[in-house]
Amino acid sequence: MMLRRKPWSQEPGARSGCFTCRFRGGSRISSCLLTPVSLPLLLLLCFAGIAPRHACAADSVTWRSGRDLQQFLGENIGGAGLAWSGQELREALATLSRSPGIRVAMMLDRRVDPQRRLNLAMGNVPFEEALSRIAKAADVALCQVGSVIYFGPPAITHRLRTVAELRKQDIRELPPSEARRFAALKPLAWDDFAEPRELLKAIAAEAGTTIENLDAVPHDLWGAVELPSMPVADRLSIVAAAYDLTFEIQPGGQTLRLVPIPERVAIKRSYPIGKAAADVAGKLSEVFRDCKIGVAGTRIEVEGRIEDQLQIAEAINGKPIRKPSAGGAAATGDVALDRLRIDAFTATNQPLGALIKEIARRLQLEAEFDGPALVEAEVSLDRLVSVELKSGSVKELLDKVMKPYGLDYEIEGKKLKVRPAAKKKT
Repeated sequence: MMLRRKPWSQEPGARSGCFTCRFRGGSRISSCLLTPVSLPLLLLLCFAGIAPRHACAADSVTWRSGRDLQQFLGENIGGAGLAWSGQELREALATLSRSPGIRVAMMLDRRVDPQRRLNLAMGNVPFEEALSRIAKAADVALCQVGSVIYFGPPAITHRLRTVAELRKQDIRELPPSEARRFAALKPLAWDDFAEPRELLKAIAAEAGTTIENLDAVPHDLWGAVELPSMPVADRLSIVAAAYDLTFEIQPGGQTLRLVPIPERVAIKRSYPIGKAAADVAGKLSEVFRDCKIGVAGTRIEVEGRIEDQLQIAEAINGKPIRKPSAGGAAATGDVALDRLRIDAFTATNQPLGALIKEIARRLQLEAEFDGPALVEAEVSLDRLVSVELKSGSVKELLDKVMKPYGLDYEIEGKKLKVRPAAKKKT
């Protein structure tokens, strides 16, 4: 189990042939190009100051939530990144989530082996990307419910956030006096050997309701969990989802019934567009293929998961579409590169090709050069270049590295493809 590591550093400009990169949060990494820190050294740095989960359990954590959480998920993790070598998954997540600089609540689905060994290393990437890589390494997927990152089987994480939102919609449709009973925000926490039936029973009681078929949940014992404050609907949804269940509010609002989560879950929303509604709907349909998108006059009607609805709302408001994959990882491309921010980058007297390869490596990409085309265009990858970017995105950095030297690029899958820039017509 690893926390964020303190980076080793070297003053910028200390010697020719080095580069310095300082990421958000003030962390700075300096190294000789194509001479990365060895993994054993990084792991040695990581082990310093680590405490087991039970030693931290008594310490209260002020979990990130709301805007603070969403902003943090998009920020780079800082320093030299993260690494685990043979740690148990549950312990790794517990330690990471409770780290003073992290404070992001995480939960592991009961169907995931908590003792699975995690072997993973990554550089300076956005925290949401780091979470996606952890999920991939553990052969699970993830989703966000309220302020909780939920790791579990893809079949459930694909639907859980939408299911929780649908239950909150059901509550909003109740008479105000009944809806208020479900509005209380309370932490979700329990000790080792907790019984999920009792957890569901207690949460329902807080809303003045009972669950009429608790026997739908098999007898089970869970390990200790501490999660932030959430409304009743989210707490019930998280616990019930471990058994592929959600709940229905029965007439009168005094009882709940546990029911299987449908294979397909979707939320309907309508967006005012104007005269271009048909054109916008067509473009969105090309990206959000799992959604049903139609046109009603000057509005578009969307039926899809809450994650897709949030992305569509941002796209309509002019933000780039960053469509997540089914497993929760962000798609690679210019949109993702726009979100990766760098506070400072300096490269001094570096071979152009080597510099591009190093940047690609740090982005978890493979640089691929169109050799014949570069020769024909008389572009030399051996020329020494110096680049400085005081603040900007990774895309801006790539543009600054390549375009002045007659190069263009594109991201295709996990490859950074480099070719000569198209000649301007005279």
